[in-house]
Amino acid sequence: MNDKEQQLIRNIEAAFPRDAAVRLGLDKLCINPNDEEAVEEISIFAGKVWWEISASDWRQHWSAIAFLSDIGIHAFIPSLIVDSICNFDDCNLAVDGLIFELTGRPDLDLRQRLGLLTQVQIDCVDEWFSWIALKHADSFPNVNDAIARLPTVRK
Repeated sequence: MNDKEQQLIRNIEAAFPRDAAVRLGLDKLCINPNDEEAVEEISIFAGKVWWEISASDWRQHWSAIAFLSDIGIHAFIPSLIVDSICNFDDCNLAVDGLIFELTGRPDLDLRQRLGLLTQVQIDCVDEWFSWIALKHADSFPNVNDAIARLPTVRK
């Protein structure tokens, strides 16, 4: 891991402080608690905080990002960022899922989907997308679209 990646992880840890994290139940995490598939995919997150989710969890539950509520995205995006920097191969499908969430659905209101993020947290997401564009552009051609859409969320 290079210095820039280490700094990005420190930025994430500062932007999403552990003492502010809250353990949430499925009722708060799931975008549709009546959807059996959604509940199954995100059950790994219930009662946990972001640093308790591993790259292996993201590999096994890569589609969970589509089923997380707005508060769920806010609670676990730091995990995806840190885990993808440390172990990208295990997280690449979840990263792809998030990029699709933010770019593949023109009807999606990004202000709502990412609205719980502070400006500092949005800046970290932007920095992470820039890292992906630099290191993994071939795998994620839509990452620049995600970067372009982030200013619509800025506070």
